[in-house]
Amino acid sequence: MKYRISEYLIAHKNFNVFSLEANMSESFLMNHYIQEGKGNPKDILKGMYFWLWQTEETLTFVEWLKKYNENHSSKVFFDGFDM
Repeated sequence: MKYRISEYLIAHKNFNVFSLEANMSESFLMNHYIQEGKGNPKDILKGMYFWLWQTEETLTFVEWLKKYNENHSSKVFFDGFDM
């Protein structure tokens, strides 16, 4: 549900940051992936340590973010706020 709500807010309400409680360093790498296509999202998710981010649903959402960024001039940023 969280990803469906996020997709709606990004696509229809101009939200441009997706932030979650995840390691900042891996979140930075994931942002690099959705912005520039560099890196392997499965490996990055494994590095986030929390099992709840290591799901097919999260990977599907990450791929949606990447595709969204490829097709829109206003980019979405992926952010984590766990030190």
